[in-house]
Amino acid sequence: MGQEMGKSVVVVLADGFEEIEAVISIDILRRAGLNVISAAISNNLMVRGSRNITIQADVFLKDLAIIPEALLLPGGSVGAKNLAESEVVNDMLQECFY
Repeated sequence: MGQEMGKSVVVVLADGFEEIEAVISIDILRRAGLNVISAAISNNLMVRGSRNITIQADVFLKDLAIIPEALLLPGGSVGAKNLAESEVVNDMLQECFY
């Protein structure tokens, strides 16, 4: 998936993310015609979910070249902790919504 123009939603993937929250959301939003970009917060595009399902993100969040219209943060107990501790995620939230 590219970082083309249009209404963009970034789905931020952290190790321990809740797979159902990520995959179903990506699927529905893409079917609706939105530009959905999955972004890894780690230094590996392969991100392991809470049920040991590994998803390959489209990009690294730190390299994202756009400010999206929306962010989706799939939780899971470990995933939510990793998202909250990520400086890159916190910077993106500041950029998008403040």
